[in-house]
Amino acid sequence: MNTPRAMKFAFVFSFWMMFAGWCQAASPAGRWKGEWSSPSSGHQGPMRANIRPNSNGTYSALFAGRFFKIIPFAYRVDLVPARDGSSGYVADKRLGPLLGSYKMQAQFSSHRMNGRFQAVGDQGSVRMKRL
Repeated sequence: MNTPRAMKFAFVFSFWMMFAGWCQAASPAGRWKGEWSSPSSGHQGPMRANIRPNSNGTYSALFAGRFFKIIPFAYRVDLVPARDGSSGYVADKRLGPLLGSYKMQAQFSSHRMNGRFQAVGDQGSVRMKRL
């Protein structure tokens, strides 16, 4: 076998695999831990998430955290691939007549999740690391 040719093939193949992995969006499936913060209200707190794949290409996410350091909360949303061509995910959940809608946009890498949320009179960010 021609050694320079084999080396060239190995280099091109390695570069292609690295590039393909870099372009592909990381799966959000797994357990996450981090915090949420809301500059608009001045509140922040710990947050965890457990995200599982659904059969239709979406993900079921259970987020749990604390508000005012002592008040627990939990909610489920479906994370859907964003339609804008990005590698992100979006969630939209109706919280009832008094609380309105909750919307979230999130980007996932192999180890981190960065997201933004909006609710009636509130907006902020979520930052987590994969466990």
